[in-house]
Amino acid sequence: MLDVIVVGAGPAGAMAALTLARAGVRVLVVERATRPRDAAWGGVLSPRVAPLLAAVDLSWRDAPGVRALRGWRVHVPGAPPAIVVPRAGEAGPLAVHRGAFDAWLLAAAVRAGARLEEGWHVRAPLVHDESGAIRGVVMRRRSAPRVRMPAPLVIAADGRSSRLARGVVPHGACSERWRIVHGAVGDAGVPDLADVVEGPRMHGGASPVDGRVMGWTAYGSAKNASAIVDDGERVRDARQGVTVQWMRVRKARGLPPAGVPGLLFAGDAAGPVDPLGDGIGAAMLGGQLAAEAAIAALESSDLVVAVRRLTASRAARFEAMWRAARRRCWLRAHPRVLALVGRGQRFAPGLAIRWRIHETFT
Repeated sequence: MLDVIVVGAGPAGAMAALTLARAGVRVLVVERATRPRDAAWGGVLSPRVAPLLAAVDLSWRDAPGVRALRGWRVHVPGAPPAIVVPRAGEAGPLAVHRGAFDAWLLAAAVRAGARLEEGWHVRAPLVHDESGAIRGVVMRRRSAPRVRMPAPLVIAADGRSSRLARGVVPHGACSERWRIVHGAVGDAGVPDLADVVEGPRMHGGASPVDGRVMGWTAYGSAKNASAIVDDGERVRDARQGVTVQWMRVRKARGLPPAGVPGLLFAGDAAGPVDPLGDGIGAAMLGGQLAAEAAIAALESSDLVVAVRRLTASRAARFEAMWRAARRRCWLRAHPRVLALVGRGQRFAPGLAIRWRIHETFT
């Protein structure tokens, strides 16, 4: 007998499963992949990850290959790179290999009591005939027959292309189409800084892992990026990276609903808060919030209140980040204004770019 099914074993799903299992909830994690896989990202964990891990008695220091960085190096058009370091008492970014981190977090959930089933594709929600509430999922493995897996609650953490959230959640703070290029691209020039690049129709990031620049991620035009970054070889090499894909982000007028009765959303399945900012920290926080709402729903047997609670908690934690993403989308669409930001960075870097770092990455 299950209490909750979590669909997706990425950072959002693993965090939700870990939180639920620690609370004694009988949880099943369903993942379509059969091994950890890398995703297109810049290789940086935000400072918000440390307290999230501490809440489930984990430490980033125990994760494989994770190390603290001194700060960020920010690139915008018309200005030299500016270095931003945390103020006294503030945490800095962490460099990490995505696949290893995801596997470590998922293993912690399994140790806490979560059950993991890999290689299963969730095809549709299982709908209760009378109430219309979601009461489980329909899933299948390769060419095998479909299986109906009932549960009082389901958490969809299966990414922006979620089958469960499709048609319910508008994605993103702005409407943009991006080409994503991701790979390991040469030696690290500055071994203790994470790079952030903002330009017309592009955004990028990279982090040094084990003396190498790992996971350069360029969204938009790699040509524009090479004109902005002082080390253009990174972008040119990234064109030969391990991942090249297209992504369309649809604009939402505000933070979308966090679910429907019996189904809660977490991570990108809930609609990316900032598709071009820190996805891992936001995903983990979203997984934690969904798990807390699920626990409350199981205790009260009120599925409607669970959706309202999760929607309210996401608004309280993500509204500022979502609005910051909207502002950066506007800047990317207005190159002349972005050039003025670059001039401001040249003469007053602390004033011009600290807002961008701390609204996005903290």
